[in-house]
Amino acid sequence: MKFEEFNKLACDNRMALLMAIDLLMQNGRTFVQETATAEIISAMKVSTSNFIADVILDEIVSTAKKLSPLKTCDVLDYVKRSELEFKKSGAQEAGICPNMERMNPLTMGA
Repeated sequence: MKFEEFNKLACDNRMALLMAIDLLMQNGRTFVQETATAEIISAMKVSTSNFIADVILDEIVSTAKKLSPLKTCDVLDYVKRSELEFKKSGAQEAGICPNMERMNPLTMGA
């Protein structure tokens, strides 16, 4: 998948893109590439209690399969460069988790 297609999805169908990224990161590229689309959709139907329509699940799996040849660092670079913004409302800077500083073992107890 080229960045332009990724960014278009980020603008047009953010939910499907985020779920595809989650599917890929949770299961790995080998699973996504080697498992049949119907089998992944079937598993997702169970995990979502049939809450999401088959056509949407198909789009999510299709997007994950398009992303799967990319290295994780490339997917993360696409996220950083895209129109996706992971920012808590009121946060000063995107990408910063306010609780991470407290959880960092290098700064804990300092």
